[in-house]
Amino acid sequence: MALPLPLKTRIAKPASCLLTSALALLVGSPALATLIDFETTPAGVTPVDDAPLSQFTPYAFPGLNISFGLDSNSDGIVDTDTVFEHAGLDPSEPPNGGFSGSSGTDTADPGYTSQLGNWFLRSPVGGSDFGLLVITYSSSAPVTAASGEIWDIDGTQQPGGPPGFTEEYTVRAYDTANNLLATQISPLGVLDSAFAPLDGEPWTFSFSGLTAGIGKITVDFTGTKPAGIGLAFNNFNPTAAATPEPSSLVLALFTIAISALQRKR
Repeated sequence: MALPLPLKTRIAKPASCLLTSALALLVGSPALATLIDFETTPAGVTPVDDAPLSQFTPYAFPGLNISFGLDSNSDGIVDTDTVFEHAGLDPSEPPNGGFSGSSGTDTADPGYTSQLGNWFLRSPVGGSDFGLLVITYSSSAPVTAASGEIWDIDGTQQPGGPPGFTEEYTVRAYDTANNLLATQISPLGVLDSAFAPLDGEPWTFSFSGLTAGIGKITVDFTGTKPAGIGLAFNNFNPTAAATPEPSSLVLALFTIAISALQRKR
């Protein structure tokens, strides 16, 4: 007949298992990434106006790299760099500014100035169809949530003109096998007044609770405007609420495991 395990062994094994499980939960997913507001480059320095953000240079976080680039002809290949744009009116900018809002070129509406900040990301040639913005993930563990802002969704080709062509953006999230996980479509930039309601203001897309980890996110212009199309992108949260700080359950498991090991000693 087998003898029962000594008390020390019976305590140690569950404690070790609890500790291993708690540590796995603590380190098993990427750390909550800092908001990418483009106030600094991936190297951590202040951007230069109109300087490219290389598609091959990611913003790096523990367990997570995020790259930005353009698929200029929508053939599935990222082939063009995005560009840093300094916020604020600069008469020398057109046609290469980010957007023409109701308060001026690259200028947020009152109440949104701090949200826009000093820098944002744009397509390299203002007013042209940029193809697809592609945000590429390289992650050590699945990330199932993200959010970001598209600024200045216009309603016409000329501010103050008659109702007509609209702007609209479609944002899609894909897994690493290129399977579509979710889609969000922006409001139409309809012209209800002298300026479209989102002129100089942000529209925020947000994904959460996706069925698989994100491999890439794309932003596509799907409006009816044939010209005057720009991209002003800002405040991207690559993990949103998907990888929060350690939960109370994880901390409880960790505390129990430590206490059991201390009793063992």
